[in-house]
Amino acid sequence: MSKVKSIRVPKKCWHSHRLISKSSKGVHVISKSREEVLQAHLYILNNTNEMLPYLDEHKDIVKYKNPRQ
Repeated sequence: MSKVKSIRVPKKCWHSHRLISKSSKGVHVISKSREEVLQAHLYILNNTNEMLPYLDEHKDIVKYKNPRQ
């Protein structure tokens, strides 16, 4: 994840535009459900090469703790 570009969290909510000193013209906020956010996180975790060692270690732990499954 060393080449991943970080994003910033807005300082104010989108509906409190009166408190924002910069112009918010052209800003369009899309809210996602919790399920959609969790699905996006799962997709990223399963498709990032840096996560593979952690996923493999987790699988080994699960197999060790549940040898019959």
